[in-house]
Amino acid sequence: MGRAGYDVAKPGRLTAKLHNLAGLRRSGEVLLLADEARLQAIGRYLFRNNPQAKRAAKFLIHMVVGRLGPWPQFEDDDIDAAWRRTARAIGVKGQRGLSWRKVVQVAGLDKMTAGGGLLVRSIVDGRFRLQMIEPEQLARVADTRASVGPGEQIVGGIRYNAIGEPIGYLISKGDPGLPWLESDWEEIPADRVYHYYDIERPLQWRGAPDFAAGALSLFDATDAKTAELTRKRMESYAGMHFKPAMDSPGGAFDVSADDGQVQVETLDSETGQTVFEHKMEPGQAIEYNGEVSLLTSNTPSPEFQALLLSFYHDWAVNMGIPPHVVTGDFSKVNYSSAKMSENMSVPTYEEVQDDMIDMLCRPIVEDWLEWAVMIGEVKLKNRTAESILAGLEWQMPARPLIDPVKDRQALEMALRTGEMTWDQMVASRGKDPREQRKAILRQRELDEEFNLQTPGIAWEPAKLPATGDEIAAGIAAVNGGGA
Repeated sequence: MGRAGYDVAKPGRLTAKLHNLAGLRRSGEVLLLADEARLQAIGRYLFRNNPQAKRAAKFLIHMVVGRLGPWPQFEDDDIDAAWRRTARAIGVKGQRGLSWRKVVQVAGLDKMTAGGGLLVRSIVDGRFRLQMIEPEQLARVADTRASVGPGEQIVGGIRYNAIGEPIGYLISKGDPGLPWLESDWEEIPADRVYHYYDIERPLQWRGAPDFAAGALSLFDATDAKTAELTRKRMESYAGMHFKPAMDSPGGAFDVSADDGQVQVETLDSETGQTVFEHKMEPGQAIEYNGEVSLLTSNTPSPEFQALLLSFYHDWAVNMGIPPHVVTGDFSKVNYSSAKMSENMSVPTYEEVQDDMIDMLCRPIVEDWLEWAVMIGEVKLKNRTAESILAGLEWQMPARPLIDPVKDRQALEMALRTGEMTWDQMVASRGKDPREQRKAILRQRELDEEFNLQTPGIAWEPAKLPATGDEIAAGIAAVNGGGA
């Protein structure tokens, strides 16, 4: 027992960096802020230049946001209609308004690539609007004008009070990431700012990019591809094979070697003829009546492709999404493997959705409702704002069907056995149950008007008339003559 211990605690080449970090004895927040600008730059670079990173981020944000974004479902039609009017152009961008879906999508991508999504609430021309702020616009250097009150502190461009609540955001007015413009900033009250990021420690104030942990895998894959491409270029440019013409007497090589170049004599295994490889200097031209071909290669080998796939697999595991989404290789994907990958990815989708709702969507909707009631766009009548928000549900996007037949059969079975309600089934397909009921009602009214039967407006199949044998069996059962 006295000799027991952890290998990671032993000194060595592989553990030296870990020991150095432990010796710093600084909080993780200080370490994060020290590398924040570099992590943000890495995340932005990967999204712009690496197709695997962009595919992973786009896929994950689509699974979380979908066609509408996490959509608030109000119980009352008048509030729902008022929200729809606002959501069409809630984001400020240039001269045009952005939809609710686009705003939360951009905030989610900022959170993945740069560590956080920032939105500022504003009233523009009497309308509720959200201004998008990039995380890089948070001033990293506290200006001398930013006085700190009793118990306050400024960390990463955010002013906190004595108990760690944000009370102000120092937003740079210049282009993000330009240090000489960081002194030109304005402080925005925290009650107007929505800050969406991952909280992984109790005292963490800022979020690290989701791309940070998997960046090394993608860099390794890029380095491997670059090295392989360089080797191919060198192989192609190295020289030429000179083969004697078939009609040359005795297969003689009729180019003189008096130019000082080296000729290597080899034997062609296919023809049995002598082959000379003539190494040429750059810019040299030799006239020859034989066959001339560039060097060829049978690479990349299967081992190289497997290496790349392993890098991309690591990246997918880090992001919490199915590996075949990142690799783009569906050759070995069947229904069982795809379904298992989807099931293992569901916790990632739900965690991102819950964080987005709690830190971004719900606070925005609460502030919007307060504003809508204040200006009279929403009438409370016999309701209260608290009761409206208490009954608020969120519509999530539908996940893609892996096998449409099997997946729909599973939904129908869950509906028949009572494991899922009709509303839950409709919501799982990314539709609003109330809107779906209205659509079915309208369809039935049209069917009655035109004396038609439109299929597919309800799960329950039409009941067919009983057959003679079924009637006889029923009578016997009633009379006690059979089951």
